[in-house]
Amino acid sequence: MLTIKQLRDDREAAIRRLAKKGVDAAPVIAEIEKLDDRRKAIQHELDECLATQNQAAKQIGALMGQGRRDEAEAKKAEVASLKERSNALNAEFKEVSDALQAAIVTLPNFPADIVPEGKTAEDNLVVKLVESYTQLPENPLPHWELARKYDIIDFDLGVKLTPAGATWPYGKDPRDTNIRIAPSYPTVEDLEAALDVLVLAVKLVAAELARAERA
Repeated sequence: MLTIKQLRDDREAAIRRLAKKGVDAAPVIAEIEKLDDRRKAIQHELDECLATQNQAAKQIGALMGQGRRDEAEAKKAEVASLKERSNALNAEFKEVSDALQAAIVTLPNFPADIVPEGKTAEDNLVVKLVESYTQLPENPLPHWELARKYDIIDFDLGVKLTPAGATWPYGKDPRDTNIRIAPSYPTVEDLEAALDVLVLAVKLVAAELARAERA
């Protein structure tokens, strides 16, 4: 999500960059600036109101102690009025802040500088073209069968962490092909062991491919 600082530091640059995505950001940024200015003004007035309120509240006790009851009552009325005003300002601040947030999220993130202007796939910039692909051997084993062949995944333990087929509708994975990493909090030692298994799996697959190429 973009920040107010990004939009206000260089307004024209922000408009230009978002135009690459076909977004006319000028009116939205203008509204964001208006809401941001109003939010800051409310915050300033609220801070002053609370400061005056606190100062007046402290004076009430002193006036009562000096027997100046009428002045103390006047201060109480002033504090009550200030509280009412600060409550109203708090409510307005929240309303403006919510509107500001809602306006900001309508804008997409800036595209990278290398992204060209355009609206269709034909306008895209080719950054890298892969012209050669790894040739797999005939009838290569899928990753889930390689895992079983080399016994590199403890499927029983995996079931305890997350039910089989947990990411499938009704929990039914027809080919038992989906591996899910559960959102658990393993120890560093467990992570190191898991990484060792991952590296081993990659090496085994690489060895399988190399052997197939030599065959």
